[in-house]
Amino acid sequence: MNALQAVSKALQMKLAAFQKNPQEEDEEYLRGAALLAIDVGIIMNAPALITEAQEVISWIEEWTVEQLNEHAVEMEESHRAWEKSREPLYEAHRLAKAIVGREYNDPRWIGLVDAYREAFPTFIVRNSVFARLAPTQMAFRLRGFLSKAIQEKKLGRTPTKPDMLECLPEAKARLQIQTLSYLERALPGFDFNGHPILEQ
Repeated sequence: MNALQAVSKALQMKLAAFQKNPQEEDEEYLRGAALLAIDVGIIMNAPALITEAQEVISWIEEWTVEQLNEHAVEMEESHRAWEKSREPLYEAHRLAKAIVGREYNDPRWIGLVDAYREAFPTFIVRNSVFARLAPTQMAFRLRGFLSKAIQEKKLGRTPTKPDMLECLPEAKARLQIQTLSYLERALPGFDFNGHPILEQ
């Protein structure tokens, strides 16, 4: 076996190894071997070796394009799968907005604030308290609790309106706990939890 045959043999072995297991072989090593074979072919005036090496480079380029196309398809499929997995969440948010609406009016909260002001007439209730209890803010929080409650049920499918309505009492209960906790921090020294207005 002469030098040209040895270079050709080495190139073919490198190509065969890459084709067998492209995950463990390096594409750049194969390309480098092909470019080296072209240089040897030019120096030694061996057109057959040059042609062989050029065919290897062409194969690498075609393989690279195929990999890019496969990756693009995989990415698209992955994105579609991700979008599909998010459908129940999107629907839960949509239904929560439809059920609760943009405003949630519960007069008990302002009633509790009024009761506090009667008990502590010199205490100045900040505007932030009223802003926190505004119907739009309460609706926002109730929608969040409703969406979370339906997610915790792990239905394994897109929720329906009856599913959401079933979770509404739980969502309202969580909103009440959160709101009472807030009032206790913002307006200290008053038994909000024991006030009869909560029974309404």
